[in-house]
Amino acid sequence: MARERMVTRTIETATVTVLCIDTETAEPMNRTVEMPVIKDEAKMLKAIRKAHETDTFKIVSIVSTEIHKALYGMSEAEFINTARVIDK
Repeated sequence: MARERMVTRTIETATVTVLCIDTETAEPMNRTVEMPVIKDEAKMLKAIRKAHETDTFKIVSIVSTEIHKALYGMSEAEFINTARVIDK
């Protein structure tokens, strides 16, 4: 039997631990978020703030970052059914 053809891509993601403050209780805490890798730490912090900050929950700084690589894949048939065509 022939092996099923796959569309694959190696993706890097970052597990980022950030120091946060709840402004209502003045309680500091660490939170962990998963996100695409952004090499510039200032840009990474800005992206995390945009996605997670509220009026009462503030992101203060990045405590640590771990980069992970994983190979993702799907069958060509699944790819054709779910992907969108990008014009040249």
